[in-house]
Amino acid sequence: MIISEEQARLAAQALRQPSDSGGCPHVVVSPELLERVYAAILETPETRTERVREAMDYLDAGTPDPHEIASKMISRIISDSLR
Repeated sequence: MIISEEQARLAAQALRQPSDSGGCPHVVVSPELLERVYAAILETPETRTERVREAMDYLDAGTPDPHEIASKMISRIISDSLR
């Protein structure tokens, strides 16, 4: 999943704030929602062919901008640090 610059900024901000629960501050998730998310994840195919096709088309169009790639990678790392 591609995250926006705003999501990356919020993730970085959340990492700087202490939290009693160890996760994102002020987030309450119901067990029902967790069950629905888990069921949806189980139904999701491991490889999304449309995303692979998009990536191949993107690469066929030319060399990707290395700054854009680095920004996306760093944003993903910051976001994943919240887990």
